[in-house]
Amino acid sequence: MHRHPWKSVCCCMSNSTKTSKLHRKFQKYLFNGGSVANYLKKVKTFLDANPNEVLTLLFTNPEGLSVKDLWKPAFDNSSITPLIYIPPTIPLKQSDWPTLGVMIDSGKRVLSSYC
Repeated sequence: MHRHPWKSVCCCMSNSTKTSKLHRKFQKYLFNGGSVANYLKKVKTFLDANPNEVLTLLFTNPEGLSVKDLWKPAFDNSSITPLIYIPPTIPLKQSDWPTLGVMIDSGKRVLSSYC
């Protein structure tokens, strides 16, 4: 098992500064964890160093921030977008999900979701 370069993957995203940047905030402690783009760059570095790891990212989006205008650029700028597994249909039956081995072999090793 590898040590991950982050303390928590599940966090709340905020655009409270009214800028075009997303920031990580941990609600319990009201901690500003920096930009999502910088966080995803660390995740990408980890994945590059560990080619057999599959990672699930779960973000919250309580402010309903734009996926196209704010979320997508953060993923694209970190170069993690090509690693994201996108199901061919939604919903996808449980029996149709790829195995971890298939995900690793295809290079699609990141599952990303937000709510």
